Order: sequence, then structure tokens, then C-alpha cells
Amino acid sequence: MGTLLYFNVSGQEIFLLLAVILLPIYCVFDIISSKFRTQNANILWIIVVLFAPVFGSLIYLLWGRSQKVYI
Repeated sequence: MGTLLYFNVSGQEIFLLLAVILLPIYCVFDIISSKFRTQNANILWIIVVLFAPVFGSLIYLLWGRSQKVYI
């Protein structure tokens, strides 16, 4: 498979890099734009996603989104 410029990065590696970069960014924007049951939940979820980007994002997507309040 071809490489990307001079970085020796193949297609699968580009997909993984984008997933690792874009998933936490999506989660942080979703957390900021949402309301949760408690006031400190936004801050807590942002800390979790920023300190453990991959696992924190997955935990938020699987468990944290159910804590949101829909008005």
C-alpha cells in the first residue's frame, strides 16, 4: 500500500490517527453543548475525556450520554 508523503504512514494508520484525534474532539464538543443531571458532570466528563482520550471517549459514548438531560 502507498505511503503518505514522507511520513511512511499507510491507510490503516491514518484511520487510527483520525479516530484517536477526532473522537475526543467530538466528545468534548458534545459535552460542552449538553446539559447533565448534575452541574459538575460536564467538568468531570471533560476531565475524563482529556486525560484518557481513547478510553474516556468510549466510556462517555457508552455510559455518559445516557446521563444527559433533554429539554
